[in-house]
Amino acid sequence: MDSVERLFRAFPNPESDEAATRELGGSDGRFRKFTVRLENFLQTTSNDPDHAFLKKHAQVAVFGDYCQDPQYFRSKILQLALSKTEIPNDGSAKSNQLRYHRWIGQGRKDSDRPFLPIPSASQGSSSLAHLPAHLMNTQTCATCGSGDAFACTGCLVTLDPGHAIFKTVYCSKECQAAHWPQHKTSCAARKMIGRAAFLLRDLFVLFQDVNYCSNMAQFREKDGVMYVFHKGHDEQAFRGTPLIRAFPRGLTPAEDDYYACVTVGRSGDSLNELKPVIEFFLKATFCPQIEEIQVDPRNVHRPMVEIIEQATQYSMLKTQFMLRVRLRSGEEVAIDLAGTQFGWQEPVGPWAAWETQRVYGQVQSSPIGFSSAQFQQKLEDPTRTAPWHKKVTRFRQGQTKRMLGAIVDTIKKQQPGTDLSIAKFLKLRDYKSPADEVLRAARQALEAGVAEIEASKVMRLYWSATQMGLQYQATDTKEQAKHVPEKV
Repeated sequence: MDSVERLFRAFPNPESDEAATRELGGSDGRFRKFTVRLENFLQTTSNDPDHAFLKKHAQVAVFGDYCQDPQYFRSKILQLALSKTEIPNDGSAKSNQLRYHRWIGQGRKDSDRPFLPIPSASQGSSSLAHLPAHLMNTQTCATCGSGDAFACTGCLVTLDPGHAIFKTVYCSKECQAAHWPQHKTSCAARKMIGRAAFLLRDLFVLFQDVNYCSNMAQFREKDGVMYVFHKGHDEQAFRGTPLIRAFPRGLTPAEDDYYACVTVGRSGDSLNELKPVIEFFLKATFCPQIEEIQVDPRNVHRPMVEIIEQATQYSMLKTQFMLRVRLRSGEEVAIDLAGTQFGWQEPVGPWAAWETQRVYGQVQSSPIGFSSAQFQQKLEDPTRTAPWHKKVTRFRQGQTKRMLGAIVDTIKKQQPGTDLSIAKFLKLRDYKSPADEVLRAARQALEAGVAEIEASKVMRLYWSATQMGLQYQATDTKEQAKHVPEKV
């Protein structure tokens, strides 16, 4: 048997053991077995045209910089699958794995599954940019079950006139009145959670836009996959470029592209950096339970690939972080602040519909603040976090406090003579104008923070000679910045 086919046969067959294939060594035991397989493969020869590619990356996975990352070799299988114009369905293990990984890389769309059954609940002709209408729009009277005639305006939340997110319908005023004792606990809460989720999503996008810390150069789309290219840190260090600056909006004139590029890979940040803002809007008001959820995304409208120097990061191989909240009525709601990277337009929806259409595999849940605590622990580890990266993170944490202060002050001004009430703010009849004012105040606060570091010339990247050789450093003072070249 050819060594390439033997390698792919050593992996669990996704047709029979998909969960194990998804891990490809995720647990300690499987990781050791995975490494042994690659070590054995390095000793082989083959006439397979992909042997050299696989052997090169097996070497890196076993002995190189990624030897502790079982996802590295899996990402290379995915890369190989996406690079092929056609993958023959010849029944071989290689064919199965490549078709399976291409399906993952192109968004795990139910309609394109290579050999797995399509969940019946997710079938439908609706756009993948939306949750399917049959999962979202109730079509029968909530009281008697007959055909609907009108929707309750108190809890109707829409993305646009033709797409409802929350909807309760009745066939008559009599049925609506009869149902009110059961409906009143969820009616206002749906409106508030809808407004809060949209505002939090817009605040998150704004935060990433103003405090952008990557170095995007260009993007392009191929076969339904968006590739985002970033410049390396070398150029930033030679130019003394600020580590924080505005997102290069001119590179993404289309709104969908902008939302995708500014949030790609940032779902964890939405929970870590915006935790105080999330809790301000949700925890103390109408959501007695808030959970952090980690999932593998499914039915992704626009899968993303980030290329940073020699590293390639696939959004489809990353965990998606989001929230699951329980309203006082007992209804569970999904809130996804970074779903725009996948082309998902709703930041909120019923949890049952969300899980049915957009969650792949099992859901991992934890109390809110869990990922933030882990992130903070990692930040304090000098072996895992570079000093200049710590400075960026500390600054962004300070920006969150600035933004929250501006939000609180703005909402207080809109409620003169009363105690601060988030619920009252979210129930305002003329809500759009106050919400826009909150966004304007948040932007001003964030831009003021960035202006301060630009004027002081701190947090500019430069090269520094150390015992370990040349390393990246970030300026701490204006005096230090005088010795950093601004253009080479």
